[in-house]
Amino acid sequence: MKLSTAALVGVILSIAMILAGALVITYTALGVVGFVLIVLGICFEVYAVTRPRRSA
Repeated sequence: MKLSTAALVGVILSIAMILAGALVITYTALGVVGFVLIVLGICFEVYAVTRPRRSA
């Protein structure tokens, strides 16, 4: 599977959001904020990989 540069950047950012959410849940008392970061990261990753490609 070959990803475009924009999709690859989106996947990297979404993984960072998921990891940030896990760290927030683990080391702070802000569980809801961490959960929201994880869910948004997963949604962003799905969007980055499945969005339609633009024809040039």
